[in-house]
Amino acid sequence: MKTQKENNPQSAQFKVLVVDDSRLIRSLLRVILEQNYEVFEADNGATGLTRALEVIPDLVITDLMMPELDGYEMIQAMRRIERVAHIPAIMLTSVDTEFNELEGYRVGIDAYLLKPFTKDQLLVRVEGIIRNRLLAYKASHIYRNSGDQMQRGLDMEASFGDRLTRHVERELNNTELKVKHLADAMAMSVSTFERRVKEHFSTSPKLFIRDYRLENAMRMLKARRSNVSGVARECGFDNISYFSLCFREKFGFSPSEVLNLPATM
Repeated sequence: MKTQKENNPQSAQFKVLVVDDSRLIRSLLRVILEQNYEVFEADNGATGLTRALEVIPDLVITDLMMPELDGYEMIQAMRRIERVAHIPAIMLTSVDTEFNELEGYRVGIDAYLLKPFTKDQLLVRVEGIIRNRLLAYKASHIYRNSGDQMQRGLDMEASFGDRLTRHVERELNNTELKVKHLADAMAMSVSTFERRVKEHFSTSPKLFIRDYRLENAMRMLKARRSNVSGVARECGFDNISYFSLCFREKFGFSPSEVLNLPATM
């Protein structure tokens, strides 16, 4: 027959804080739990809160009626402190103790255990909460890793876009610029380069180059940097008619019309 520890090999890494003003109850819980968990103790709610902040347990088991801070007050205080707000809690209650179960859930109690309880009843509650905590941790870890991978992917894409833009900027007035030239500069095959440009900019490399040049031409014309033919050459167009045709197609008016606009526009 497997031992409790063999059934739950992950449990030894978890810490349980027991908060009860009865030394007998604390000792009983320690005997039951310490085979599988690292157990810490506190004899009242105020000390329990301090101890929770010190050890950051994976689970708190607390009595309801205690001096200084009762179980509800201690859990309420924990829920207001970011470092320990996430820690699940089991509340121990007696048959003859008045308690409001709904109110307990409102303040953050995860489960109740009625005294007197058996060893199995305690372990089932503890293992269930610890297991759920482990699953939640794994899920958040996977999410965080996938988020990191996504961010790295976004960073790589941003780097690709920045590098490509810098290459095109350097070759802005090169009328012989070809897609293969840029693919070589990016250390990619032409097919891979075309696919990456499509993924990143939702267009083809040729259209990306053309649009980048036209947008620069628009800025130069608005700044009165040169006449139409001069701007066309600076932006890598050696055919003025083709430049004007592409410009009108993209912006809806000709380069000459931009030059004739008021300087404030």
